[in-house]
Amino acid sequence: MNEKHVGWIMKVMEYDVYIRFTKLVRGKGLCQQLAADMETKEDKDVALLNTDSENDQ
Repeated sequence: MNEKHVGWIMKVMEYDVYIRFTKLVRGKGLCQQLAADMETKEDKDVALLNTDSENDQ
């Protein structure tokens, strides 16, 4: 993990959520897309999924 990953992951973890890495964004990582698109100043839709790990099977 690089410093950009650690930075946003630490911010998200302040809200007591579990982060599960997936391959929903193909070709580029989510961090790379968001960082590259910061120049366009467009609104971004990012979904964080909060699941109950006790019920995951």
